[in-house]
Amino acid sequence: MRRVRARAAGAISLVLLLMAGAALQAQTVRKHAGALADFSAAVEELCDSVSPAVVQIDIRLRVPVESDDAGKTAFFAKERASGSGVIVDAAGYILTNAHVVEGSRDIDVSVADASDPEKKDAHKHYAGKVVGLDKETDLAVVKIEAKNLPTLSFRDSDKLRQGQIVF
Repeated sequence: MRRVRARAAGAISLVLLLMAGAALQAQTVRKHAGALADFSAAVEELCDSVSPAVVQIDIRLRVPVESDDAGKTAFFAKERASGSGVIVDAAGYILTNAHVVEGSRDIDVSVADASDPEKKDAHKHYAGKVVGLDKETDLAVVKIEAKNLPTLSFRDSDKLRQGQIVF
């Protein structure tokens, strides 16, 4: 009988320990879930605030079509590609990736049109011109003829601290 009681007491102790552990774990999860929800809301707010400075870049280019004859080029084909960029100067300078615009013949830049708040998906289109390209860093600067554009500014990278989150 003592053995049965001892086993029952041990089992009850184990259940109580598990319940206490589960309660502590649930409390920790709730604590971190709140922090994650706050972080998520902050990221959403950040994205909303910088969104007007983000552009879509559509390009047309000609690429060689290889023939089976020892790798010689027989024809050129038209291709389309797209990417994104950010306006870094209100005079129409846009930073994008070099691989997005490299070899392009025509560049169409789509900028959000904030002139009518009712039309959330309205865009204006501008012809773009590559004014700088660096393959090594995969960065390019595209210029459009527009004024008073929303911009995304850079921060001083010398002031960053280890572990700091950067977007």
